[in-house]
This record gives sequence, structure tokens and C-alpha cells, in this order.
Amino acid sequence: MLVVIHHAHFESSMTGRLSLATRWLREGHFLVTFFIILSGYCLSLPTVEEGRLHQGVFSYIRRRAWRLLPAYYAALIGSLILVGTIMGSPTGRHWDFALPVDRPAVVSHFFLVHNYELDWLYKINHVFWSIAVEWQIYFAFPILLWLNRKAGIWGTTAMVVILGLAGFQALDGTRHLGLTPHYYGMFAMGVLAANLAHSPRWAYARDSVSWWTLMALSLLAMASIHGLYRNDLSDVPFSVACLSLLVLLAKEPGRLRTVLEWPGLVAIGGFSYSLYLVHAPLQHLLVEHGFKRLGFAESFEFPFLLFVGTPLILMFAYGFHRVFERPFLSGTRRRSTPSPMGLGRSDSRVRSDRAEEFERSARSSS
Repeated sequence: MLVVIHHAHFESSMTGRLSLATRWLREGHFLVTFFIILSGYCLSLPTVEEGRLHQGVFSYIRRRAWRLLPAYYAALIGSLILVGTIMGSPTGRHWDFALPVDRPAVVSHFFLVHNYELDWLYKINHVFWSIAVEWQIYFAFPILLWLNRKAGIWGTTAMVVILGLAGFQALDGTRHLGLTPHYYGMFAMGVLAANLAHSPRWAYARDSVSWWTLMALSLLAMASIHGLYRNDLSDVPFSVACLSLLVLLAKEPGRLRTVLEWPGLVAIGGFSYSLYLVHAPLQHLLVEHGFKRLGFAESFEFPFLLFVGTPLILMFAYGFHRVFERPFLSGTRRRSTPSPMGLGRSDSRVRSDRAEEFERSARSSS
């Protein structure tokens, strides 16, 4: 939901006090970082006992493709139709990042490699860039598990974080910066968080570390360097804070965990992937072809998108989910919504199902 609100802020024309009061909503970078960490956490939950994929690499890739691609291609086609008809002209709004659309942009989006060139990165639908990053990280996950078994999870995580930062530095200033190699390190931090939170091997660390203190110090470090250096550097202490939070949520029942398990958030989390895919073009459509025709002042655009547009987008996203996402979920995930944090059982299938439910719940709040 914060991603939807973040993009509503960018899509709106705002000046004066409202712009200053909501300026913090423009810091959407950390939402993507949190999601990458969360993906590593959730995908790793079924592997914490043995450190390997139980049904093999090809089965894992097939399940990820079945989960990610149908809804993505449906949203891609829908966005292309909108761009080709009523949303293909620049308007001076955030949606302009998606324009113009040419053949290389379409082809690269079809093969999910549009993050290779900055000229393709935000075209067609500007939120799709992170889908390419996530899809590519999926292929690295089996290699990461293998390295964890061979070299140890601490050494592997440190190596991936350092190499990711070095890769980002090497690509900085080039047209390939959209590859964002530092996100592989953030994903590895999520894998480490899952093991710290649930593996019996790390029970001592789980119980002896002051996670609240570590989270507070990490956020302080992030705030100290954010804006002074590149975003990838501030992502490192932020990822440590996220790791601490995930361990705390698994270890200590509390109010935050109760909030995340609120049925309303869990329900939105059930179609949050669809919501992410479709919200940006719908926001632009509502402002340009809805709000402007009402004749209100531009200062009301953000409240309009927030209080009128968001409920409409949620309804559309749920319908999109029922048609293009839900049929491709496993039967267990369609029928039940287990407690997102109830991950104590050792059965890998139950862990996998509940991991996805937790991911949905956390997605809805981010």
C-alpha cells in the first residue's frame, strides 16, 4: 500500500504545505529494498533445515514462473493497450517515464531483461523494472543456497553483499545501472534472516543478540549516510535493520506482528502482486481522464488519488487477481490463509505455503 501511496504522490501536482508535509512519501527506494529482502526471507523458509531446494532447481523455476509470469504478461499487454490508445502522450506527470514505447522496449520487457538498458528500464509501465530484477534474482537463489552449504552462510552473505556493492559502483554512470547488482546482497540478507529466525543451528544467536538495539543502531546509521552517498550504501544498514525486524517478528509476538496479521492487511496481501502491477497506469488514468474533468484545483489531486482513486484501484486489482493471478496459485494457497508468522512446523510444503502468505501480508503493508 505504501508503494501505491508513494506513486500517487509522484503522479499528483502539489505545492505549498501539503507538498512539504508529504515529502517523506517520495522516499520509495527503501520499499523496493525491503521487498527484495522479504523475498529472500520467504523463499528460504522451506530450506532452513537442509539448505537446499527439496524438489530440485527445475521444479523451483517452474513454480516461480507459474507464480510471476501470467499476471505480469497480462499487465504488460494491458499497459501497452493503454499507451497505444489514450495514455501515449507526455503530460508532465510521473507516467512520462513510461514513454515513449518502441520495439526494443517491448521485446526487452517480454524477455524480462529491460533492466539491462536505462532506455528500457521504465518504459511501458514504470513499476515493471523491479519485476525484471526479482526474476533474475530467482535464478541466483539455487547458487546462493549451494554457496551457503559449501562456504557457510555468513561468509557467503558477506561476499555477495560486497560483490553487489562493487558491481553497483562499476555500473554507476553507465546505461546498465538498472541491473542493480547490490540487490543480490539484500536478497542474501533475507536468506540469512530466515535462517537466524527459524534454523535450530542459530538458536543461540537468535536468543542472545539484542535485536531491538541492532535495529535501532542500523536505522541510525542509515539515516546518517542517506543522501550523502549512493542509495546502495544506505541499503546495507537498512537491510540489517530489516533482518533484525524479521527475526523479532518470528521470535517475539507483539503488537506489530498483530498488526501484520490483521485480516484486512492479509486480504490485501492476497492480491498485492496484482495491485503492484496495475496501480501506476490506473493512477494516471484517474488523474488525466477523471480528476481533471471534474474541474477541481490541482492541490486536490493527491487527496483524490488517496481517498477516491485508491479504493477504485484496489477493486480493480482484486478483479485482475481473480482472473490473471489466483488461477495460477497452488490449491493450498487458494483455499487457506494461515497465520503468516506461524512457521514452527518442519513440513516443507506447509513452510512454503505459509512463507508466501507472510510475503503477501508484508507486501500489503509496504
